[in-house]
Amino acid sequence: MQFIKVNALTRASKGKGAARRMRTAGRVPAVVYGKNTETKTISVLPDELTKALSGPLRVNTPLDVAIADTATEKVEDVLVIVKDHQYDPVSRELLHVDFLAIRENEPLQVEVPVVKSGRSVGEQLGGVLRMVHRTIPIVCLPKDIPAKISVDVTSLKAGITFHASELTLAEGLTVALPPQEAILTISAVKEEEAPAEEVKPGKKK
Repeated sequence: MQFIKVNALTRASKGKGAARRMRTAGRVPAVVYGKNTETKTISVLPDELTKALSGPLRVNTPLDVAIADTATEKVEDVLVIVKDHQYDPVSRELLHVDFLAIRENEPLQVEVPVVKSGRSVGEQLGGVLRMVHRTIPIVCLPKDIPAKISVDVTSLKAGITFHASELTLAEGLTVALPPQEAILTISAVKEEEAPAEEVKPGKKK
């Protein structure tokens, strides 16, 4: 399977000063690390990376990073996924990216959004649906990473807890949660409180 390609350059300079100079020059400092993988300090073009992550998988998009050694000009391709990224809280400028090296034929764990579809019977009768998990850990091969996990809540009644074991997953996907872990709940319908008895003047309860 072909993955989205992103170009990168090795970098020798480290530290905050070097990182600032790199960002001023239009590049973002990054690091690639992983099991049985030599850690590499690199830099990428922010616009190229943002475009690569603009698809339905967002930060879960597997990327084929072509790392060009600035000394030897040798290029090494590494399959990665974004593990962490930092933005400036004011300017929203991308400051740093951590890439986790992965392998095409080895499962990995990613956090995938949970999205409900429909309006449950319980909600229609006055119950309140609460998402216990906004994302859930899914284990699968890089090529099988889903954009979301959908839960059809239409038939769910008030007082129901929807568990991890009830998720409908595509072939090759496994949820890394205990079977009885709650994914969402629908509260029971509240009974209306009876109006307080009116106490007339001179009358004691």
